Amino acid sequence: MTEPVIGLVDGLVRYWRLTFGADKLSGFGLVMSGVILGRDPSTGAMPESLDAQCANMFAHMKATVEAAGGSTDDIIKMTVWLKDRTQRGPVNVEWLKMFPDEHSRPARHALPMDNMDGGALVQCDFTAMID
Repeated sequence: MTEPVIGLVDGLVRYWRLTFGADKLSGFGLVMSGVILGRDPSTGAMPESLDAQCANMFAHMKATVEAAGGSTDDIIKMTVWLKDRTQRGPVNVEWLKMFPDEHSRPARHALPMDNMDGGALVQCDFTAMID
């Protein structure tokens, strides 16, 4: 096991990667993100619509797993928190865009969270296994 790598993507998302194996090139990496919000990546502002927040959140997730050396195919689990859990439509739209093959999608949990800060309507985190 090598020393963990901690990264920051776009000043918005923190991730942690721990590699198991002889070195970073021969082992596999476990990547765990911090909380990923739907902030606009260029301004840092929180969009008002759930659709825009979801699009940004999934884009941040993709950028984060890529910064850690993987791809969205390496994501094995995603947890989504919604201010209103009945409003899952925009999450599902982005989910199907990122994971179109129903046989290779990661596990996903959607949970309610009514005390999000800064106008957030949705947030997520993920776990990935990177070869």
